[in-house]
Amino acid sequence: MQGKSIGGPGPSNCNANYFKNLPGCRPQQVQRSGEWFAKNPGVMAAAWDADGVAVYHIPNAEIPADLSSDTPKPWGRFVLAYVPLDRHSCADIAKPQKIVLNIALCGDWAGGAWLKSSAARRTGYTIGCNADISNPAGDCCSKFVTSNTHDVNGYMKHRAYFSIDYIKIFTPADILSAPPLESAAFKRGGVPLQG
Repeated sequence: MQGKSIGGPGPSNCNANYFKNLPGCRPQQVQRSGEWFAKNPGVMAAAWDADGVAVYHIPNAEIPADLSSDTPKPWGRFVLAYVPLDRHSCADIAKPQKIVLNIALCGDWAGGAWLKSSAARRTGYTIGCNADISNPAGDCCSKFVTSNTHDVNGYMKHRAYFSIDYIKIFTPADILSAPPLESAAFKRGGVPLQG
């Protein structure tokens, strides 16, 4: 896989701690918003090999035939982000991954960005509350999402949806075993929810 320079270089320190403003080794990337993705449905794909990790967005109208085979080929023009893996990068930190579908509506990212959003200001849930997801009763985003008003229901009905047709993992033939599959629900901090 060969990456191309997109956007500005990201931080080179791969240690991530969002509470200390250490974002990890952010790749060079094309910045897209949720609104952009909503207006441009397609396939999100990632390829990870010895050269690096690439993230792709392929529009629905341009999905290549090799996507449904077990031999995907890189799709250079669809690259959103690329992290080269060499001795000067995060190669020693990149380990086997798990796929997590996080549908938290007010997590670290959404909750922290809430008060800066013009869309949030239009909801009226920016006064008399804080950006504090550790205290949902006082958090502006959490108050909006959990309120039972006509405005929230209408807002969610027209904006809060996603459609996942399928998830497929391509595993190279030379990998003999894969870790066992797991599924679970977790709350903030990675603590499993007890059902």
